Order: sequence, then C-alpha cells, then structure tokens
Amino acid sequence: MNPPWVYGPKEVGEWIGATYGYGKEKRKKEETPKREDVRIRLFRRRERTSNRFLAILGYCEEDLEDLTGSVIEPLYRSGFKKVISAEVGGKRIDLKNPRDLERSLPKHEGIRRLRLILAKGEMERVSIKIRRFYPCRTHPAEIRIEKGSKEDISRISNLLRRKGFTLKIRRSS
Repeated sequence: MNPPWVYGPKEVGEWIGATYGYGKEKRKKEETPKREDVRIRLFRRRERTSNRFLAILGYCEEDLEDLTGSVIEPLYRSGFKKVISAEVGGKRIDLKNPRDLERSLPKHEGIRRLRLILAKGEMERVSIKIRRFYPCRTHPAEIRIEKGSKEDISRISNLLRRKGFTLKIRRSS
C-alpha cells in the first residue's frame, strides 16, 4: 500500500475522512433528561354520600379498595414497582409488590388513610396519599412524583385520565 501523498486529493480526503472522521459529523452529547417534582391531585365524579351525618359536615366517602387499585395500576404500568414503605391506617405493613396491597386491604377494616412510597430507580420516587373520608371540596388522593422524567409524568397522567380521574397538576423543578 502506498502512502497517502502518492494518491490524488480525492483519495487523500477519503482516507483522512475514514481515519479521523469528517468535520461535518459532530457527535451529539447525550443529554440527561430533565427531572421535575410534580404534585398531582386526583378528583373523581362524586355520588351522594349515603351517610347523612357526613353530608351535613361536608365530607365525602370513597371506596378505598377501588380508588387504591385505580391509582396503583397506572404507576405500576409506568415502572414504579418497588415499594419503599407502606402505611395502612397508621400501621406499617411489609410489601414487596404494589399489587400485593390490593390483596391485603380487605384484612384491615376501618381504614381511613393509606400512604405508599414507590420507586422506579435510584432517583425517581412517588408518594401516594389516599383518604377514605375527605372534605367534598378537596381531593381524595394525591400523588407526588420526585425527580420524574417528563415522559413518565405524561404517561402517568394519561393513564390516570383513562381511569376517569380529573387531574390538577402542579410542577416545580
């Protein structure tokens, strides 16, 4: 093989381009996705409360099992499958999978509050607060996403809307 100075300018340019790369092609830096902290309040269409005492006080009642299942499923689908902590009625319970919560809820009767913290990876966390009795002007459930990517946040909000929730989203970076 002859050295490059024996060839013509076209061949030399091709050789340099093959060896060192062309100047036109620049490598794109891989951008880390922007992380956001988001607070999502969930509202549902309310039916009249069967308990007159609660209606007089201005409180509403939700079916906790139904609400929990419809909130956890979109989070599970979007990858939040690791349970960090779970509190049912102020008592900590041990769970490995968020779907185990639906099975363990009927054991605990008279539950008023439920708190869960789920994780997707090392950075992304979701904390969920669900109330059985709540003032009718407020929300029964709240989801806080810490350091979530925009794709995850939009995926979760779309799945929750399909479940029939009305969302109020508050973003803080």
